[in-house]
Amino acid sequence: MRTGYQAARQPDQRRWPFVGATPLLAAALALWLSSPAGIRSEPAPAETPRALQESGDLQALVIAYKGTLPDHDSHAFVEPEPGEAVRFLAATTTALGGDLDDAASRFDTFGTPCGQCWGLYVLIRSVTARDVAVEAPHPLFDALAPEMAIDAYLRMDAREFSMAGTHRYANGPDSPVSDMARNPNSVFQKMHEALTGPDTQVFQYHGFNLRNHPGYPNVVLSNGGSTPHAELYQLKAAIEARGETVGIFDGQSWAELGATINPQGRYTRSIGGRFFHMENEFAIRSDPARRAAMVDAALEALFSFSLDAPPATVGQRAVACLACGRGPD
Repeated sequence: MRTGYQAARQPDQRRWPFVGATPLLAAALALWLSSPAGIRSEPAPAETPRALQESGDLQALVIAYKGTLPDHDSHAFVEPEPGEAVRFLAATTTALGGDLDDAASRFDTFGTPCGQCWGLYVLIRSVTARDVAVEAPHPLFDALAPEMAIDAYLRMDAREFSMAGTHRYANGPDSPVSDMARNPNSVFQKMHEALTGPDTQVFQYHGFNLRNHPGYPNVVLSNGGSTPHAELYQLKAAIEARGETVGIFDGQSWAELGATINPQGRYTRSIGGRFFHMENEFAIRSDPARRAAMVDAALEALFSFSLDAPPATVGQRAVACLACGRGPD
C-alpha cells in the first residue's frame, strides 16, 4: 500500500512540499516510497534549478494542508476567470507530461500570497494506476471526510485525488461560489472534467449528522440522478455486510442527500462514467476502524480485491502533485 511521496517543488519552499512564497505551487513529479521516514529535502540537480526533491507521508501532508485552509466567511476563495482555468489546465497537462520546470513557471503566473484557494491535487502518472478519481469537496464542513478520501486514494491505487481549498462557505453562508459541490465554474470542476472519462469511477466523500437527518441510514449513496447504477447496489451490499445501514437515492428515497445539483456528478453521468456520492454519518467518520471499513467495502465490491491477500511490494511510482492556496508552514 502506498503511504509516502517524493516530490519536486520550488527551492524556496524548504519545510514542506506545496509551501512557500509562491501563490500557486509548483507541479511536482514524485516517487512513492514504501517506508517513508519523515520529511526530507535535497537540492535538485543544477540543470533543473526550480526543482527540489522531497519525500514524506502523503496522508500527513493532506491532513496538515487541510488544517491551514481558510474557514467560513473568510472570503478567501477567488472565482477563476475563464482564461485562468484554461491556463491552470494547461499547466496541469505540462506537469503530467513531465516538464516540471515549465509547469512551475506556468503556475507562478497566478498571483497572491494565499493563491486563489483553488484546491490540492495529487495526480499519479503510472500507467498501472486504476482509472479512479477520489474527491473531497468539503474538507472542513464535512469533518474527517478528507481522512477517508486520502485513505481511499492510496488503497484504491487511484489516479487522482482532489481536495477543495477552502471551507464550502468561505465566501458567505450558503455561498455556491466557494462550494465545490455547487460551483460548475471552479478549477475543481474543470480539473474533474479534464481528468475523468467514461471509464472513470469517481468516489466523492461527504459527511452528515443523523441529528439533522432523523430516520436516515448511516450511509447514503447516490450518483446524483434518479437512476442509480448497478455498482451502487454492489457497494451497498458490501457496506451492509460490515454492519452499517445504507440507503440509495433513487429520485425519492433519502432525497435530502441525493446530490442532484452536484456538478461533478452531473458531468460524470453525462459522459457515461460512474459517480459514487457517499454521505457518511459522523459516527463512521470519527471511528478509524469504521472509516477503513468503508474503503474495504469499495475495494471488495468494485475491484475484486481480496482483503486477505498480502500487501503488494511497493516500488517507485511516478506521481504529479499540484497545489494551490495555503499550505502547512
